[in-house]
Amino acid sequence: PAWFVVSNDNMTGGYWDVSTVAGSLHEGSRDGRGRNAQFCFPMGIDFSRDGNILVADERNHCIRKVLFDGYSDAHVETLAGIPGQAGYRDGDAIQALQSAIFGGRE
Repeated sequence: PAWFVVSNDNMTGGYWDVSTVAGSLHEGSRDGRGRNAQFCFPMGIDFSRDGNILVADERNHCIRKVLFDGYSDAHVETLAGIPGQAGYRDGDAIQALQSAIFGGRE
């Protein structure tokens, strides 16, 4: 499933203009730019203090970061977790394991 962002800058005729900034139509865990990136059931979002999007990529068991670095397409990188490996383990970003990530603020 692709990751979509609603842009309120492009509201015309009462309809939102929705555009894909990162992700493809195929499930996966690939980091990359624009449609080369892949997610697997993104379940929640939040925003970092520097304006990037944090994604709870539920079936990859990872926290993903969507960066807007001056290009028209966003860049996606895995911030924490090991793609496809569920579990519960403390550690740094590349060693920690998590499961059932839903994300977002309540």
